[in-house]
Amino acid sequence: MASRQLIIPGGLLLGMGIGMLFGETGAGMFIGIGLGMLISVLLTFSKGSSERNLEKRVAELEEKLKDEEEAS
Repeated sequence: MASRQLIIPGGLLLGMGIGMLFGETGAGMFIGIGLGMLISVLLTFSKGSSERNLEKRVAELEEKLKDEEEAS
């Protein structure tokens, strides 16, 4: 979780550094923070889908275990 919180400031600093190389610090900062926000959102969505998949798998295993207990 903590590493995901560093994506936006990391993107900002990276964009600022690249912008300084090209003499466009402001534009680099805006591009860096924008990319940091987009990556953060994408990671949030991918985490949510993996949690839903995990919950679904746990429910399937619980049902299977219940069926096996009833059969024996």
